[in-house]
This record gives sequence, structure tokens and C-alpha cells, in this order.
Amino acid sequence: MKRLYVLIVLILGVIGLYGCETSNFEKPSNVQISGTTVTWDAVKDAESYIVIINNQEHTVSVTTFDLATLNLPSGSYSVTVVAKKGTTLSIPSTAVTFVVESSGLTLSAPIVTLTGQLLSWPAVTNATGYQVIINSTVHNTTATSFDLSTLNLTTGTYVITVKATAGTTLSQASAPKNYTVISAENREILYGALLKVVNPSYEADMERSDFENDEEFETYERLTVMIYLYLDVAIAEGMNGVDMANMLTFMVELPEKMSNPQPTAIKTELDKLGTYGLTPELFTSFMMTLGNEFLQISLEEQEVRRVELNATVADFQSDLNALMISNDFTTLMQSLRPYVESYDLGLFDQLDENITDIDVFRLYWQIENYINYIQYQYGYENEYGDVLTDEYVYLFQTLLWNVYYENPTLFNKLVTGTSLDVLYQIGILVSDYQYANDEIIEIEQQIEMMEIVLEMMDTESAELRILIEEVMTYLETLYDAIPMTLLQDLETLMASGDVSVEEILVFKDEIVDILIETLPEESSFLRVYETLFTLAASMTDTNVTVLVGHADTLAALDYNTILLGLEFLGSVDAKLVNDIIVTVDGMVSEPIYDPEQSYYSEHDIDFVKLVDLIMLILNHIDGFVDDQQALIDTIEAIDVEPMVLDFAGFAVGIAKTQLEQEVDTDTFIIISGLLDEFLVELPNYIDFYELTVEMDVKLIDHILFTQGQMLKDLALFIETEEPSPEVVLDFVELMIDHVMDYRGLIRSDLDLDFVTKLVGLLKLPMQGVCTQTGIDQDCDALYNALKPGLIDLFMQILLIEEAFITELDAVTGIYDQIETWNIETDLGLMAHVVISLDHIMDTDKALFESLMDIVFTDILGLDPVKAITNMDDTQLSEIESDITAKLNDIDADLDYLAALNFAALTESQIEELRVFFDTLFEVNSTNPIQ
Repeated sequence: MKRLYVLIVLILGVIGLYGCETSNFEKPSNVQISGTTVTWDAVKDAESYIVIINNQEHTVSVTTFDLATLNLPSGSYSVTVVAKKGTTLSIPSTAVTFVVESSGLTLSAPIVTLTGQLLSWPAVTNATGYQVIINSTVHNTTATSFDLSTLNLTTGTYVITVKATAGTTLSQASAPKNYTVISAENREILYGALLKVVNPSYEADMERSDFENDEEFETYERLTVMIYLYLDVAIAEGMNGVDMANMLTFMVELPEKMSNPQPTAIKTELDKLGTYGLTPELFTSFMMTLGNEFLQISLEEQEVRRVELNATVADFQSDLNALMISNDFTTLMQSLRPYVESYDLGLFDQLDENITDIDVFRLYWQIENYINYIQYQYGYENEYGDVLTDEYVYLFQTLLWNVYYENPTLFNKLVTGTSLDVLYQIGILVSDYQYANDEIIEIEQQIEMMEIVLEMMDTESAELRILIEEVMTYLETLYDAIPMTLLQDLETLMASGDVSVEEILVFKDEIVDILIETLPEESSFLRVYETLFTLAASMTDTNVTVLVGHADTLAALDYNTILLGLEFLGSVDAKLVNDIIVTVDGMVSEPIYDPEQSYYSEHDIDFVKLVDLIMLILNHIDGFVDDQQALIDTIEAIDVEPMVLDFAGFAVGIAKTQLEQEVDTDTFIIISGLLDEFLVELPNYIDFYELTVEMDVKLIDHILFTQGQMLKDLALFIETEEPSPEVVLDFVELMIDHVMDYRGLIRSDLDLDFVTKLVGLLKLPMQGVCTQTGIDQDCDALYNALKPGLIDLFMQILLIEEAFITELDAVTGIYDQIETWNIETDLGLMAHVVISLDHIMDTDKALFESLMDIVFTDILGLDPVKAITNMDDTQLSEIESDITAKLNDIDADLDYLAALNFAALTESQIEELRVFFDTLFEVNSTNPIQ
């Protein structure tokens, strides 16, 4: 069997050398393989040698050949050598076997794009080279692109694939690309025909003398370049001449046809592109090739315009400088300077330096208006602008007022003369100067962006092409999914002028169904994100490997959230829309004009209707969530935290790079440290956010369960005109009940874990304060020392808050009690507050004492805190004793006041009650009221 195999190899070798003569001169001998290198003894009179590996031939002029250059896939290969002189060949040498072991390395097949004559592909992970296989001929390269024009291929159509290589490992072949080459004569014929399509008067190789002016000739030259590029792409993609001409004719005529189109007319026209062979791949080729040239032309034009504008700005600056040192301007400024207030002299003397940064026209008109105001005492209104201009407006207002009172002659000269005209002339020049400078800034931004895009098209062409193809493929899919009947219905609706809600919703449903059906798969989103990250790396010269790892997370989020959004649009039906229309009818009243006051009233909002609208939408969303729970569960199951952390780290890295160039070293070290700490603390922020979201969900669920009763009660109270004391107090009791219900939902969540996480969020702000204030302390140690006390403090505050809420909830029948006491409402409310506070102090005074102990012992009493505040134990003890004494005074006052007979208050008792409330939050009194 082995002999038969060798015989077949020899026969194939002879067939491969068909057309060459053979001779009896010696065959190569001593053929050996060491590693990957084949060697043999030189043959007398041989000019070259043909190394045959299986049925592939490789011609060399030396007596060695490195098989590693072929990147052969794993397997067994037969190697023979034939000597050659002219057309004379020896018989093949004795065959030797070369075995390529499997490396275990897996290479992905390249994703190849063909743009005109340029093959390109994104780099394949682990690849060290690539094989470009044109028909059966292999071309090795280490680049990620290959210019087919360098091969001088003969006329015909070629099938091209690319394989990635790494040592002896080969990937699968890429998807094949067809590449067409036509003769130079036919190419020129097609070129001439396409020129005629653009302009019937155009011929090939026209010269300047054929045109009336340089502009026409320049336009011709640019069009010839664009048509050659168009032709190269079209030929390479295998388009025939008729389709090339028809497509170009279509593009030339399209603007006129689309001047006032109907939807069906647009689709009818665009359908023609498909008949000409336009595909997303071909469109991308045109866009990449012609777009590159168009950007180059635009870049040149913008560069020329920038040079012109810089010259113009220089002229404006020269003219402006001349005006600023002119006799008219210097005389004006010298005459006004004595009347400038001392604090404004610096600003006044810097006018020449600031002149190009202010709105001189506005300054001039404000001066004119203010002069009129001084004369006639009416008619002046300041129009605010930028800060610097406003500063000069205020400056000139002050000095003009001083001139008016101190030098009437000068003031009259300003009113009747032309001394201010020079300021007007300066305003014209400054305005032109600023306009030209703004245009320069805009042009420079455009130039920078075009340079970035051109660089991407050069260095990242394969990635950019993948991105464009993905978008165009989706648009093609979406376009094909839109039936002509839908567009006809749209035209009918547009023409009727009277469209019902139902008709609009039917049309909406068709569009939503199409968008859902054509929504790209998650894999398409993945490719787009991977490509975007690669392009971002190219543009910013940064390593985005960590971000690429999250492309799948972003793809899953995008796909599922877009799908959820489309499903929500689909859930909007006629009933919901009609219910919303009914609800909002009359919700906002139109303003009413009062002719006597020449005044429009404000819009009046019906808050009851507003609450009804909120509940209508919330109920719809609640039902939608139930219907789409499976999709929502899918979205919630996506773990985004690792992505958020990595993106934050990436953003911080970029921020640091930028800051290092903009701030001094010491400042950078400080800010950099804070940014690093932010990354460390970010997981804690995420955890706390998730806790608060859970609470929000509970509150919203309760709103739905009660159908927004609290909002409805609030709206009804707002709508009540001049509510009586009874209505107000009943409303207060009602709101307390609602607050208790909502508080009860989340009170169990406000536990030690919640407070601990809350205090954890204070670490970073504390470090910021330490840094900002220059506190010479170890902020980490300070925070760790304070943390237990702060946790206890917050927990104690929650206990005190609970005591207050419990007391408030126990208060009922406020109005009835006040009526029983037969006193004024405000006194009755004070009495209720006194009774409640006295009860709290009697039952929960220990809570306040414990709070004091935490503050003075566990927080202010810490050694690092005392070092910062410069307070010792004696001082802290005195402050604590003082506050304790005042707390006891309040307690004594409450005991006294709560024991009063509110049904028979004396004048002095009423005064004592009012004094207590006046001083409650200031605590000015050092003695009890009694």
C-alpha cells in the first residue's frame, strides 16, 4: 500500500510538471529532513530545484527548504525533490516523510472583507501569520491585509480564502470571496461610460483648457478619482457594466426624484438597487472606498479654509489693535478713567486685554441705553450675557453715573457727541474676529474627527467594515420586512387628514411586529460591541481587553432590553390610549387673561386627574410586568456588577492619564488616591443601591395595592379651596396614617446591615474632606475609629424616630379635642404637640441620653477627633453638661405645660405656651418656664 501511495505521488508530480522536458541528468540524492528543514546534495548542472510536498510545488535555487514557512496543518506529508535546468527536469528523488504533530492550539477562521482590491481581516487570536489562498495558490503574510493589485492577476474571476497560522497549526478557511479582474481596455471603456453618466460632456483625460475656470476643472478631477474608485470596487465585486451604469445613474438622479416623495415611491425606487446587485457587502465596499476619498477631499478643503481664516483673524487683530491705540479710543478711555471706582480700576485698565473675550456690541448698546435712562429716568433694562461682559456693563453703569453727577459737561458730550462711535467700530471688528475664531475652532474639531476616522479606515479597516456590514445587513432585513401594503396604508392615513386612534395603533402594531421579527440576534450585538471596543482601542491607544470580555454582557442586555421595550410599545392598545385621553382632558386649564392687569393667570392643574393618570400608567406597567415576567427574569439574571466595576476601572484609568497631564504632581497624587479609593468602595455603593431599589419596589407595590389612595387623598386636599381647620387637621391625621403604612413596609429593612452599609458610604466623602481641608490624619484610621460610633448613632436616631412616629400615630381626634378645649386652633395644635413631646420625654428620655453618650463618648471623645477639633475631655464634658441641662429644662417645661388645663388657659399661660414654641429650637432659656 505504501508503494502504491509513493507511485501516486510520483505520477502527480509528473503531471504537475507537464510541459517540461525530462533528462537523464542525476536526480537529487541524500534527501533528508532535520527538524523542519529539507536538505539534499547539489546536482551537477542544476539551475534550480522543485520541492514537491504531496502535490504542491515550490521552486528554490538553493539545496535547502524550510517546511515551517508553509504552516502545514497536522498530518503526514511526502516530500520529493526534482532538479531543473531550463526546461529540463530530473526524475524525482526518493520520497521522505514529514509529520506535523498537532499542537492542540485552535485558531478561529479569519473574517475576511474585500474592499475594491484590498483584502482585510481582524487579527485572529494566537495567530502568527496568514495564508491568502487565491484559487489554489498560497501567499503567506504576517499582516492583516493583502493588496490584490500587487499580483498582476490575469483577466478572470478568482476565489479567495484566508487561513490563520501559528507554527504548523492552520485554522479553517474563511468564507470565500469572489474577485474579478477585467482587461485594461474594458476597464477604460467602462470608465468612459460612467463619466458620461455623471456628466454627458465629460471625456477621459480632459485638460484645464477644456473648462471655463479652475473650479470646473477641479470638480472634474475629483469626480474622475471617485469614478475610478467606484469602478474598481464594482469590478472586484463582479458587477457587470450595465449594473454599474444603472446604479450610478440611480444615485445621480435620486436627489431630484426624492424631492417630494411618497413612501411607496421611495420603496419603488430603492427596490431598483437590489436589481442592480447592491448588497450590504457591496454597499460597505463603496462606503469604505469612496468615503475614504471623500474624507480626504473634505480634509484638504478644511485645511485650506483654516489657513484662510487664520489670515483673516490676523487681519482683524491688526485692525483691532490699530483702533485700540487710536486717538479716539485712548481719549475716550482717559476721559472716563477718573470716574471709575477704585475697586473697578483693574478691570477698566484690562479692557484692551479682554476686548476679544467680551460682547462689545452688547456693551455699547447697554451704555447707550443707560445714558438714556440717566437722562430720562426710565426705559433701561439690563440684558444679561456672559459673566465678563456683565462685569464691564456694571463697571460702565457705575462710572457713567459718576460722570453724570461730577462732570455734566463730559456727560452731555457723551450724549450729543460721537465719542462712543469708536466703541461701536471696535464692536464690529470684535464680532467678526470672534465669529472667525469660532469657525476656526469648529473646523479644527472637524479636522480632528476626520483624521481619526481616516486613521481607523486605514489601520482598522476590517473592524470598521464588520461594523458597517452589521448595520447595513440589519437595515436590509428591516427594509425587506416592510411590505408595500403597509406603506400604502400609511399614505392613505396621511392623505385622509382624519386619523383615528385605532388606525394609528393598527399601524403601530405592524411596525412593532416588524421590529421584533427583524431584531438582530444576540450574536450580532456581540460582534458590534467587540468591533466597537477594538475601534475604541485604536482611537484612544488604550488596552480594552478587560472591556471586550464584557461584550457578551452588553449584548445580552441590549438584545433583551430592546426586545422588552418593543414588547411594551406593542402592549399599548386602544383602551389604554382612550383612557389616557379621557383622563388628561381638562387636567391642565388654559391661562386666563386679565385685561385690567394685563396679566395671564398661571396654568391650573387638576391634581386629582394627575393622580388618576399616574395610577392608570402604573397599573398598565404592572400588568405588562406580569405578562413579560420571563423576559424580565432573563434581564435581571444578567450579572452586570463585574462589568460595572471593570468599566469604572477603565474610566478611572483614562481620567488619571488625562489628569496627570493637566495638574501638578502633588494634586495628581491626591486625586489619584481618591479615585483608587472610589474603585475600592464601588461594590459597597452597588450593594446599597440594590437595597434602596428593593425598598422602592415595596413602596410602588403598596401604591398599586392601595390604588394610590395616599396620592388621591393628597390631590383632593390640594384641590380644596380655603379648607377649614377641621379639614386640615383631619388631612394631617390621614397623612400620618399613610406614612405609618409606608414606613411599616420598609422599617424591617432599616436594620443594622442597612445602617452599616450606609455608614460605609461615608468613607470616601470623609477622605475627600480630609484631603480638601488638609487634615494631617490617617483618614482610613480615622474612619475606622469613627465607624462603630456612627453606626450606633444612626441606629439610635432610628429608635428616636420610631418613638416620635408611634406617638404621632396614637394621636387621633385632634380637631374634636381642640373644640372641646374651646381654644384657638394654633393653641390647640401647640397643646397637642406639648402633650406628645412630654409623653415621649417621660417614656423615652433614655433614648436621648444614650444619643448624647454616643456623640460625646464614641465620636467626639475619640483621640483623633479631639486632635482635629483641638478639644480636651474637660471641654467636651462642659458642652455635654450644658446640653444635658438644657434638655432637662425642656423636660421640666414640658411637664409644666402638659399639666395645664387647656380648657381654661389664662393669658399668662397662653404666653408661656407661645414662648416655649418660639424658643424650642433655639433653647435660649436657662430656667424652666415656671
